Amino acid sequence: MRILLRLSNVKTKLILPGLFGFSILLAMIISPVIVIAQTPPMSTPSPTPASSSTGNDTEPTIEITSLQDGQMVPVGELTIQGTSSDNIESSCQVYADVNDITPMQNATGSGSGGATDYSNWTFAYTPDYQTITEGTNELTAKISCFDVGPTPISKYNSVNITGLPSPDTFAAPVPIPSTTG
Repeated sequence: MRILLRLSNVKTKLILPGLFGFSILLAMIISPVIVIAQTPPMSTPSPTPASSSTGNDTEPTIEITSLQDGQMVPVGELTIQGTSSDNIESSCQVYADVNDITPMQNATGSGSGGATDYSNWTFAYTPDYQTITEGTNELTAKISCFDVGPTPISKYNSVNITGLPSPDTFAAPVPIPSTTG
């Protein structure tokens, strides 16, 4: 849309970008007359969804399958397993952490395609990174897929577990002496 206003042979027009894809045309004259018009939004093609690493148009998925939210486990070392939408043909990586300790650590692919197939994966919490501690522990798995465009797509799955002291850390009960004869 074009607006042109003439008054005393003075013409001024200014096109400003507006909200929601509209352009605002503002024509100002030396007199106090201001004319504002909106143009309809230009038609833009719908964005094409980036194909995911799984070869279809869905986003990656990941799940910790060996533990359930709220489960109680002994403190110390722990190995978890999980599944993801990754496969041997995609370019994804799976990571794990506990209680948001950074950096996240690489999980091990155990899918049928070998070490780079994270359709099934494992991760071991060891003293080299962090073990399960007494109390609440948030375990997080992350999948990042790099073959979906200029920016990787990442998804997360977390479970909260409770670390309990192992039975061998409890002291044996001490008998209470009898007060009767």
